[in-house]
Amino acid sequence: MRMNEILELLECADVGRVLDLTSDRVRGLVLEGRLPLAAVTPRGVRLFRREDVEGYLVIVQRERAARSATKRARADLMTE
Repeated sequence: MRMNEILELLECADVGRVLDLTSDRVRGLVLEGRLPLAAVTPRGVRLFRREDVEGYLVIVQRERAARSATKRARADLMTE
């Protein structure tokens, strides 16, 4: 791991703040395979690459937008 990569690592709590999730939910995302771990320290601290977290955030935003569009389309159908 290069030095600039080390500077871009986030701990679980940091990821939770970025994604507006609890640390428990962040760990759940790892177990579900939705968010990759960069490393685990000898003390058990989970570390994440900033780019992975930002990529996950983009996916979540797209999913939310798609759900919102689907809800709007259904509402439009019901009012016709």
